[in-house]
Amino acid sequence: MHRDSDMSEMESRNFRLDLKYLGESRLELRGISTGQVYLFSSELPVQPVDLRDAKFLLASPLFTIA
Repeated sequence: MHRDSDMSEMESRNFRLDLKYLGESRLELRGISTGQVYLFSSELPVQPVDLRDAKFLLASPLFTIA
């Protein structure tokens, strides 16, 4: 049986936020919290990003919430 804190951690791992990349060149980056690789480009500017990584990307002027 999972404790409540374990369930909260599991749920947060699955929560994603669609971010829009405002740059023009291709960008490949690794999420600072999850280590997941994200690929953005002007052709594919909107990508789902783990919430734990999204908060760092949104600190950049190159990203906004889609």
